[in-house]
Amino acid sequence: MSQRDQWEPILKDIASRLPADEIITTKKGLVAIHVYYCHEVMAIASHLREFTRASDAQAQHDVLKMLLKHRKYGDKGRYEVREGPWRLDIYIGESHLIVQVKTIVKVAMDKLREKPVAVFEHDICDELWISFFYKFKGNASPDPACQYLLVWVDINFAGVTDLARLNKQLTTMVQKSKQDAAKKLGVAEDIIIPVDNILLTEELEREVRDLKKTMAEDKKTIAEKDKALAENKKTLAESKKALAENKKALAEKDKALAEKEKTIADLRKQRGRQ
Repeated sequence: MSQRDQWEPILKDIASRLPADEIITTKKGLVAIHVYYCHEVMAIASHLREFTRASDAQAQHDVLKMLLKHRKYGDKGRYEVREGPWRLDIYIGESHLIVQVKTIVKVAMDKLREKPVAVFEHDICDELWISFFYKFKGNASPDPACQYLLVWVDINFAGVTDLARLNKQLTTMVQKSKQDAAKKLGVAEDIIIPVDNILLTEELEREVRDLKKTMAEDKKTIAEKDKALAENKKTLAESKKALAENKKALAEKDKALAEKEKTIADLRKQRGRQ
């Protein structure tokens, strides 16, 4: 069993709970857009962070391919099927349905419009799924535990006859779904921004968290050392004070002894005269 095969039971479980995270559903003509926010989306990010690295450029694509397949088709379908010169991301054998999956890093409208054109020119396809992530600028999420939104664009590509018209509709719907998501969450639209590389983002955030933890531990260690040093200084000051008092007492005793010795000497001197 390959590493990616081991991901599937986890992603199947997440897919079963994903509907609870769906905050926006928009359908028009051949296009349906689903926007997900919160705990299950973070579970996807957590899975990516735990099992892959930023250098694994294919990981995000494979994770979302498995997740969305289970979300829509359950256990039906196979991955990475060869059909002549084509590689099919998902093939649903019962209905002979071909699904191609495209993921976008740091989504922009020009990148979005490129995907249907590329599929039309190079692939065979009945359904085209396009997916990408948003995050909140300045971590200003309504729920601090949930930092990402997942967008899934589901296109009935077999029915597409006019790519320009599809792309115009697609652009409008994606922009509108973002506006609706912002309104639903009670945030300004401009703080919902594209995620660059979610794996790299997660790694950097983990490194920042680790660095902050290390810095906090270092500060605690320094504070403890400063406290010990202060206590040592206090002990040293008290020892110096005690030593000074002992020297003073000793000096007083020496003075008293000298006075006694002088008195004895004077008495002896007087007796010698008698």
